[in-house]
Amino acid sequence: SLITQASVVDIAKEEHDIDVVPLMITIDLERDTPEVLAEYVAEYSPKIIGLRGTEQQIDNVCNHFRCYRSKGQAYDDPQDYILDHTVTQYIINPEGKTVGYFMSNRNLEERVPIFLDHVQKYNEHKAAMSAKENVQPSILDSVKQLIGLSSSPAS
Repeated sequence: SLITQASVVDIAKEEHDIDVVPLMITIDLERDTPEVLAEYVAEYSPKIIGLRGTEQQIDNVCNHFRCYRSKGQAYDDPQDYILDHTVTQYIINPEGKTVGYFMSNRNLEERVPIFLDHVQKYNEHKAAMSAKENVQPSILDSVKQLIGLSSSPAS
């Protein structure tokens, strides 16, 4: 739920100094106007950003994340319909890569350590990549590269 999502974000910031940008993408474009969506997410947390798009964009998001959605039949009031859908929250790293997800049955006590583990793995990967970029080649390696020599196994 968005309450749990907001709590994970708060714990990440307050207890671990990790900034998270929580997003909620609506799939109900008929009822979720920008104003309605802004009011809805604000009920859970002012940090949550509500997003909406065109039908095609929402279809693309649903296809990318394998999200199910199905609009039920309206009876008396055309706005009184049920929109059945997958309830999944994804963990997307700062590079835009999906690294994990939470189904609706995961509680806060389960989500926080999983989320923190993903943050740690990302930070370790980032540090390793940074270290690789900062490794200076040895003088011998530089000279070999300059004159086009390659190392060969000892015979």
